[in-house]
Amino acid sequence: MKLKQLLFGFLIVYTFTNCEQKNIDTEIERLQSLEKELNKTISQNNIEHAKLICIQMKWEYVATTAGAGSKCKKLAEIWDDKRRNYLKIIGVDPVEILGEKPRPKTLKEKLVDSY
Repeated sequence: MKLKQLLFGFLIVYTFTNCEQKNIDTEIERLQSLEKELNKTISQNNIEHAKLICIQMKWEYVATTAGAGSKCKKLAEIWDDKRRNYLKIIGVDPVEILGEKPRPKTLKEKLVDSY
């Protein structure tokens, strides 16, 4: 009986983490598609449309597990840096469009948030 419960628990965890990874992969594909469109738009010198695409290139998926949460946070930072760099390439100040880049939280802030 305990073996069945253990296997069932493992199956649930495996299924849940597998779904999480699929959602992360889908978000990456969405952003890569926007990046391709952005490169095409920049080559056509359509700056206004390129700005709009940069705004859309924000990481939107929110993870539901702790392990995927840290991965999503890192990917969100990577994609934020990418879109800020693209805005610089087209001659736009990223702060004007996206605002200041958020600073990392201090340990004290993290502890306060956890309560």
